[in-house]
Amino acid sequence: MAAGFLTPQSQTSVTLSEGASGSQDVLVATDGDSFVVVWTAPSSEDDSAPLTEVRAIRVAEDGSATPPGGFLVDGDAAAKSLGAIAYTDGVYLVAWIEEGIVEAARLGTSGEDADVFTLDPGPASSVALATDGDRFLAVFDRAVDSSSSDVIGTFVSRE
Repeated sequence: MAAGFLTPQSQTSVTLSEGASGSQDVLVATDGDSFVVVWTAPSSEDDSAPLTEVRAIRVAEDGSATPPGGFLVDGDAAAKSLGAIAYTDGVYLVAWIEEGIVEAARLGTSGEDADVFTLDPGPASSVALATDGDRFLAVFDRAVDSSSSDVIGTFVSRE
């Protein structure tokens, strides 16, 4: 399917990233005008390769998507599982689990810069995000032992 544009009144699908073999864990958030879509993908064309990339693409009000094919948020060698995305006051926060570690990235409303950082050393298996309009709340489970976990919450600033 060829990449194209969404029209606000249509229900026509459009491919935002072509040839992303093995992509999964798709999430989306909005700033009220445009959207950011994030997903995980393998760094190679091998379908059995681990999902080592977090990628993002911006979708404008008119349905145009930039940059074509998206941009790399994080792409080291470790497998990743997306958890959440949220937006407040000019900043998107994306969170994922990477080998039990809770990782995150701040994305602005334009450009391809990503401020990647560790939220918690884990071990964790899931993460969720919310915002009160001023800051983010990241909530995740941290394993205590093989049969129990604590639920941990931490505030994350926009900066």
